[in-house]
Amino acid sequence: MVMNRWQLVLFFLTLFIPECFAKSVIINNEDGVRIDYEIGGESAKMIPRANGEKYAGIVAIPDSVLVEGNSLPVTAIDEKTFDATNGLQGLVLPKGITTLNMTECTGLIWVKSRSERPPKLMVDDLLKYELGNILLIVPKGSKTKYAAEKNWKDFDMIWETPFVEDSITNLKCEVLGCTRGGALRLQAVEDTESNRTELYIPAVIKYRERDCWIVSLTDGLFADNQTIETVLLETNNLVELGSGTFAGCVNLKNVTCYALTPPRASSSTFSEVVPTSVILRSSSEELYQTAEGWKQLLEQITISPIDETYMEDKERVWIVYDTSGNFLGRGRISDVICKNGSYILVSDNDNKGRIVRKYFLQRP
Repeated sequence: MVMNRWQLVLFFLTLFIPECFAKSVIINNEDGVRIDYEIGGESAKMIPRANGEKYAGIVAIPDSVLVEGNSLPVTAIDEKTFDATNGLQGLVLPKGITTLNMTECTGLIWVKSRSERPPKLMVDDLLKYELGNILLIVPKGSKTKYAAEKNWKDFDMIWETPFVEDSITNLKCEVLGCTRGGALRLQAVEDTESNRTELYIPAVIKYRERDCWIVSLTDGLFADNQTIETVLLETNNLVELGSGTFAGCVNLKNVTCYALTPPRASSSTFSEVVPTSVILRSSSEELYQTAEGWKQLLEQITISPIDETYMEDKERVWIVYDTSGNFLGRGRISDVICKNGSYILVSDNDNKGRIVRKYFLQRP
């Protein structure tokens, strides 16, 4: 069958009209990071930022975006999205992604894919050389698929989404990624301790010989917990508390947070909590008093300052002994747990190893 002139015109219009009417939108992800998308048909594609800014830091691409009331899956990343990008540290890929172009993207530390099926990955020679140094985290049961797929198989470190069950905090945590220094970033997703009276989150925990930072708590993690009385956030790495995390914890009376910058919270994070003591760094009081979630908590309480000298000591490296004088090891105070006594003895890391200080494990 031979097409006449008008049929040919209509045929070519069907090819080009969708492209002509594709529109761009700007939507911030849950972390407040701006992501530009091109909307075409019933899906969205991540594209370079229209203002020329490069993507940097950690970028978590959502599984879908809401456009004019319609939820559209994010299925692709445009080939020029990461052109000449060297500040991108971590990348979270959506479940429905089918195409990923990473040419001219250097400096990447980790990639977390939520897709059980490896998307088509395009890389240039420079990034292909770096793949062996990038941590790839994939869904459970999909490691063999990624390890057999072109370009994905060049990642030396491929982990199926691991969960860290920590005996210090008694929390089950999901690995989100890692820092440039190799520390794993964790989100606490489950409380494994029944009838806990205290939540303690130190600066560092260990997993697979790696330092780990708990950086966020999932929404509602301790909601309606009737036994928890004390929360001690002894870390500057925690950046998000989540919504409703401590809502309904009516017996929670003591809250201590060492973070210089208030971890992100919502008005419901401490809903129904009426504390008798809130301890913060004196240098950060004003920030907490204006931060959402924290300002509601502080309305009925006078802030107690943390001893800044104590904080400086915690950053030093010590030789550590138990209460019987047995050598425990070297480390920062926050890294050390004494399992057979109420306090630990530490001494300066010098040749003599003199015992010069006593630290109690009762939380300050």
